[in-house]
Amino acid sequence: MDFLATRPALQVFKVKPEHLQLPVPLYRMQGLREIAFTEEYGYRPLKAVRDQTYNNLAKLLATCPAGQITKLSVVFTSLHQIFEFLTHKGEPLRLNDLRMTQSFIKLDAFIIPHLRHLTCLHLLSMKNPSNSRNDDSDTSEDTNYECSGDLENAEHPIGSKMSDFWSVLQLAGIYLKELRVDDINAGLLGYLTHYAGLIKLDINIISNSFESKVSAGLFFAQPLTSHVGTLEELVIGTRFDGPWRIGEHNISAISRCTRLKRLSVCVSEVDLPKACSSSGNSEVEMAQNQPNIVVRPHVHPFEALLV
Repeated sequence: MDFLATRPALQVFKVKPEHLQLPVPLYRMQGLREIAFTEEYGYRPLKAVRDQTYNNLAKLLATCPAGQITKLSVVFTSLHQIFEFLTHKGEPLRLNDLRMTQSFIKLDAFIIPHLRHLTCLHLLSMKNPSNSRNDDSDTSEDTNYECSGDLENAEHPIGSKMSDFWSVLQLAGIYLKELRVDDINAGLLGYLTHYAGLIKLDINIISNSFESKVSAGLFFAQPLTSHVGTLEELVIGTRFDGPWRIGEHNISAISRCTRLKRLSVCVSEVDLPKACSSSGNSEVEMAQNQPNIVVRPHVHPFEALLV
C-alpha cells in the first residue's frame, strides 16, 4: 500500500475489493483519474476493510481538484457514503462516467451538482431501501448475494427507489449518452422518452414478470424511437422468451435505428428464418435485405449480431 501511494504517475486504479486484506490509502493517491471497484459474483469483501477503503475514497474525492477524477466504479456502497466529505462550499465534482453495483443511489440537492457532467451511467443490481434489511453478521464466509443487507448500515443507508431516481434525473436535466441497466421501470421509460441523443444502450432483462413484459411493449413503442437517430450500440439480453426478444412485434422499431454499428439481441424461436442450409452450416444468413444479420447457433441458439 505504501508503494501504491508513492506512484505519482499512477492515474488508473482497478481492484476487486473482496480480495483486499488491507484498506487502500486512496487519499494519498492524489494523481488518480479513474477508480474502479469491480465485483465478483458470490463474494464480498471484509466489511472493515471495505468501509475504511471507501472512507479513504471519500477523503480523496474531497481533496482532489474538480474534474480530475472522471470515471468512478463502486460496489456495495452508496453515493452519500463516498461523497460524505464533500461540502456545499467546495467546487462540485465533474464525473463523466459512474458505475454502481449492489449499491444505493439517491439524487438530492447535495448529490445532483456533482453529476451535472455525467454522460455514462451503469446501474446493476441496485438496492432499494424498501427491500434492504439490517445485518450485523457481515463476515467473509457469508458469500450469498441475497444476504448483503449489510449495505443498510447505521451510517449510509441513503437510497431511493429506482423509478424515483430516473424521474429526478430527468427533472435535473442530466441526459446520458451511454446507459447500462438491469431494472426496467416506469421512471426509466419516461426518462428515455423525454430526450434524444443516447449512443449506447445495454439492457439485461432479469425478470419475466407481467410488468417486465408490459415494459417491453412500451420500450419499443416510444423510448427506443426517441434515440433511433443516434444509437450506435444496442444490447438487449434476456434468458426468457417473450416480448424482449427480437421478432415481428418489434423489428420495425429496431429497423429505424439506422446508425447502429453493434446490435446484440435474442431472437424468438418462432421468428427464426424457415430456410436453413441443408449442408448444416453453423451460420445461416437471414433475409437477403438484411445481409449483416447472422444467426450463430454455435454461440447462442437465438442470438443475432449486427456487425
